[in-house]
Amino acid sequence: MTKRILFLAEAAERLGSSVFLLDFLAWLKAQGRAEAHLLLGAPGPMLNDFNEVAQTTVLLPDGRATPQSLSQATPILARLRAQPFDLIFANTASTAPLLDLAAKPGLPVLLHVMEGAYSLRHVLGLDLVERLKQKASLFVAASSSIERELALDFHIPPQLLTCVPCAARLPQPGARAPHQGFVVLGAGTLAWRKGPDLFVQLAAEVKRQAPDLDASFVWAGKPIEPGIDFRLEYEAKLAGVADRVTFLGEVKDMKEQYAGADAFVLTSREEPLGLVCVEASAMTLPVLCFKEAGAAPDFVGEDAGFSVPYPAIGEMAAALVKLAGDPGLRQCMGLAGQQRAFAIHDMSVQGPAMWRMIEGMG
Repeated sequence: MTKRILFLAEAAERLGSSVFLLDFLAWLKAQGRAEAHLLLGAPGPMLNDFNEVAQTTVLLPDGRATPQSLSQATPILARLRAQPFDLIFANTASTAPLLDLAAKPGLPVLLHVMEGAYSLRHVLGLDLVERLKQKASLFVAASSSIERELALDFHIPPQLLTCVPCAARLPQPGARAPHQGFVVLGAGTLAWRKGPDLFVQLAAEVKRQAPDLDASFVWAGKPIEPGIDFRLEYEAKLAGVADRVTFLGEVKDMKEQYAGADAFVLTSREEPLGLVCVEASAMTLPVLCFKEAGAAPDFVGEDAGFSVPYPAIGEMAAALVKLAGDPGLRQCMGLAGQQRAFAIHDMSVQGPAMWRMIEGMG
C-alpha cells in the first residue's frame, strides 16, 4: 500500500542532509512507493531540485519569522495538518520547530538524526532534544557514531533506536581531470565545526615539510559564520600559503572538483560521517580525517586513506606528502574507498533499508 508521508526539512540549503533527502525522495518517486509532501522551513538553492521530486511547501518564503510571514504560515500548517498522512519523516533533529507545528497526536514520527552529540547539545540544545524524545516514534541514526551517542549520551531506548547509514546517489567515477601539481580538496560550510582553519594550517605544514612540492589546497563551501571567510584569508596570508589555498564558496556540482583533485581531507572537529568524504571515495580519492571525527575513521579504515589523532596536523601533512610521492598508493586507497562507498552508502543500498524502517511503523 502506498504510504502518504510528510517530510520535514529545515531549508533547501546545499548540505549533506539535503543531498540525502533529495536523493531519497528521488528514489521513492522512482519506486512509486510513497506519496511524498515536503515541508521546508525556508527556501534555498536546492528548492527547484526538491520541486522536481516531491510536492514541496515552503513555510517561510523569505526565510524570516516576521509577524507577516508567521500569519501567512498559519493556513499552510492548517492545510497540512488536515491531510491524512500516515507518517512524518523529520530529516535531522534541527527540524524540531517544524515538528512542533506539524505533528498531530497519534501520527508516527520517524526522526532521522544526522547531527552528532556536540551539535545536539551545544548548537540545538538539550531542551530541543527533550522535545524530540517526546515526539519521535523511532530514531534512525545516519551513522554508527550517532547511534552510539544517542544511546549513551541521550539515553534513547534501544527499541526506539536503529541505524541506517547515510547515503546518496553517488557520482560515477570518470577520467581524472588534467591538472598541475598535487591538489588537496576539502569541503563543507565555512564554520568552526568543519575545521577550515585547520585546512589552512595543514597547507602551511605541508609547505614546511615539503617546500618543493607543488601542492594546492581547494575548499568548496559557503561561509555561514559572519566574517569567517575574511579571517581565513588573513590566516592563509599570515601562514604564507595565500597562493596555495583557495576557498571557492558554494559549488553546485562537486564532481568536477573531485575529478580534479588527488586527495580529500576532512578536517572536521565533529562530523557524524561526512557524505562528502563518501562521494570523494566514490570518485577514487584517498580520504584523510581525524580519528575522533565520528564514523569517518570507520569508513576510511586502514586501506582507503589515513586517520590521525586530533589535532595532529603534522601527521596529516606527512600522510599527504607520502600520497603525493606515491601515485600507486593513491590508486590503491582510492579503489578501496570506492568499493566501500558503493557497497554501503549508495542510495540503491540504503534506500530500501530506510524504506523498511518506514514500513515497520505501520
